[in-house]
Amino acid sequence: SALKTLLGLSGFAGSIDLNESASHTHIVLLPRSLFDETDQSSVDDIDLFHDERILAIPVNNHFNFHFANAYEDETTGRIVFDTVQIDGMDLASTTSHNSGRPFWKNDHPFQTVTPSRLVRYVLDVPNRSLAVGTPNPKVLSTRLPEFPSLPRKRSTRRHRYVYPAVARRKVTVDYEKKGHAGP
Repeated sequence: SALKTLLGLSGFAGSIDLNESASHTHIVLLPRSLFDETDQSSVDDIDLFHDERILAIPVNNHFNFHFANAYEDETTGRIVFDTVQIDGMDLASTTSHNSGRPFWKNDHPFQTVTPSRLVRYVLDVPNRSLAVGTPNPKVLSTRLPEFPSLPRKRSTRRHRYVYPAVARRKVTVDYEKKGHAGP
């Protein structure tokens, strides 16, 4: 599917794969200093899980594509970030449920996709782990949020609000199944 994307025959999202049978994935933090080096040949030799400059924190398997914001709490050294998270991945323009039609042309398109939620992760950088004493991730919204944003002046800073596109009313979601359970 990556070749179809390169040839312009499908969207970018259709070229992404997710191993849904995996029990976990990793949040990976790369220090900016890796990209400041004048000799970039050392970047080619990086071992993601053994290079001390890189932080790879295991978390439950999920997929996230749209980030709201991230910032470093200078008093604790923790990194906080908000992202839209889903347990499965239905980003391709078609699914097996609709015989090749784009999902938005179905009568009830959201009955076939995995529901999303806005979550907050807190990473304890000094201890190279998820922060203890706080839900990780903390669910901020279950109204099927997407495309979160915030004012540019708040980007990479502590923030109080993010503004995602959401369902117009509260939606009951069964995260074990595709689609929503009802209004």
